[in-house]
Amino acid sequence: MFDYYAPGMSFKSKEDPFKVFGKFPENRACNDDESIVFYNATPLYKSENTHFFDQKQAFLKKSLKAFFAFHRGILRIPYFCIMEELEIITDSTPQSEVDSVQAEIMEQYKRLAKLRRALPPELVADYDFTDWSNSKVRLSELFADKDELILIHNMGKSCAYCTLWADGFTGITKHLEDRAAFVLTSPDAPDVQQRFARDRGWTFRMVSTKGTTFKHDMGFQPKPNEVWPGVSVFRKDADGQIFHVSKSFLGPGDPYCAVWHFLDLLPSEREWEPKFHYV
Repeated sequence: MFDYYAPGMSFKSKEDPFKVFGKFPENRACNDDESIVFYNATPLYKSENTHFFDQKQAFLKKSLKAFFAFHRGILRIPYFCIMEELEIITDSTPQSEVDSVQAEIMEQYKRLAKLRRALPPELVADYDFTDWSNSKVRLSELFADKDELILIHNMGKSCAYCTLWADGFTGITKHLEDRAAFVLTSPDAPDVQQRFARDRGWTFRMVSTKGTTFKHDMGFQPKPNEVWPGVSVFRKDADGQIFHVSKSFLGPGDPYCAVWHFLDLLPSEREWEPKFHYV
């Protein structure tokens, strides 16, 4: 069973997924009995796959499953048709290919978010951390008045990459905290964290995981003295139980640092590494 969607309506069908549901606007043009030109064509969304149309495309009409032509004077809606075995005969352009790939990536991100939300939650202990006053603070306290927590696994002040990511978090912390609690952790001692955060201008909350098994238990420390960067999300229920609900590793090109995506727009393919300071 496949799901088909179009503006203002949707339906399910057992028909072959290659059949396309397209919007056939008033300024449509039928060249002849063999082809149809779609102007301002809208996309078809079929379950996990997406077919994207350019603003103007011509399709070879191999087989017409059904055609519904609604009289303008009776129903003020566009014309629709269901077609199968469509073959695009319009020449594609480099930009249209880029747009198509980008749209596919966006759809995959939506699918990824859906899959993450379906993961079974993992009950975790109420770990102890150390704050900048050298006092113990529990994982449950990091939620503050929220029931969801975004927790960053930072490798510490020695990593220029982790510093780049954290620099970017500074500008979005207040936005994130409107939805969930936000905290950055690292294995650095609290006094080291405090000095480094002051030098970088970081304003988000930080706690030290030094002396704990937290990063190992969450999957971000596979070996002693080897810490991986990432993010974990936790949820706290009404009874105070804490669940680890999702995680992601951080690295060049991930969706959590905008720098790499801007660099990918540049025409030159030059190697680049972040620095703590720039001349």
